[in-house]
Amino acid sequence: MSVPSAQVNVFDPGFRFPQYIKASLAVDQRLPWDMLGTVEFLYTRGVNTILQREENLVQTPIATNSEGRMMFGTLNPANGDATPQRLTDQLPQVINHTNANEDWSYQITAQLQKRFGQGFEFNAGYTYSKVRDLASLTSSIASSNFGFSPVAKGGNPNDRTLGISTWEVPHKISVSGTANINIPNLPTSFTVIYVGQSGLPYTWTIDGDANADGYEAANIGGRRNDIVYVPQASGTDITMTSANDLTAYNALIESEPCLVEARGTIPDKNTCRNPWFNRLDANIRVSLYALGGGAHNFSLVWDVFNVLNLMNGEWGQSKTVVGFSDDILQIVGYDTANDRPVYRYAGPDPVSKYTFSNSFSRWRMQFGLRYDF
Repeated sequence: MSVPSAQVNVFDPGFRFPQYIKASLAVDQRLPWDMLGTVEFLYTRGVNTILQREENLVQTPIATNSEGRMMFGTLNPANGDATPQRLTDQLPQVINHTNANEDWSYQITAQLQKRFGQGFEFNAGYTYSKVRDLASLTSSIASSNFGFSPVAKGGNPNDRTLGISTWEVPHKISVSGTANINIPNLPTSFTVIYVGQSGLPYTWTIDGDANADGYEAANIGGRRNDIVYVPQASGTDITMTSANDLTAYNALIESEPCLVEARGTIPDKNTCRNPWFNRLDANIRVSLYALGGGAHNFSLVWDVFNVLNLMNGEWGQSKTVVGFSDDILQIVGYDTANDRPVYRYAGPDPVSKYTFSNSFSRWRMQFGLRYDF
């Protein structure tokens, strides 16, 4: 009898929808020069978050290879294809949905506000955030959420450890200013908003099933959760198809501080980060006239999004790797003598490793007529 190709999704009888506890503390203080200062602390704890387990897989590793990666099956020396050790061969992947209570995050925000009479107001803030989770759940279906959750440090995919969340933005700066210009019969306001923030984190992964846990497999193509092994500079602790591939891999490693720090190990998830992003938006609003004693107001609105990119095509660009993870090594065999996969380098050139997000990197402009009532 052939094995069904579709994975099975089940829910623990005690499964509960996500629940969080949030606590905040804020202090406002009037400062010199008539400024208002605010400091706010926000803490979030997951009481019932979604956690997925692969039930049709041996629950303890059958071995640990020379990379330090826990193995849950075997790899074919000829082509690197994985054979997971299933609890039953009558089913493929069986993903169980249960709950955990370990995820947490906190944010600290400091803000200054200042109003200069009726003509100008200014606001500046900085937020520091830290977010840790077991799995970031980036997708809409179970096999993707489990299969795209990187296995930290070559560990057990069913024994997740807290790591940097895919959604963490540790540093964010926001500055805005509004000038009110009293033009007779045409009151006008001009607003600029600047936001600068850290890029989102990501993970360098492997094209193949390095730990033989069934991700990826033919019936769920593209779900890859194995983080690359980062060799020592000598390269004697990794098996590559050629010296050129090792040279190319080392070049990428040297361009990534997160990989340099991880030499000789399998990194944790999301230790690499996309570049800092700057954005400047502008808005001009011209009040035309009011009706009904001010109850009905009409105004012209002109918005310019990503002014920096309008000023210079090289500015205001959002540079990211492809997705939340990117494959840079492809498994093509297994080195039985050294107990590790054989890799082909499949990653980008260090200079071109980032792509541009069109939706965030292009400037846009819009005109509108606004009616307030």
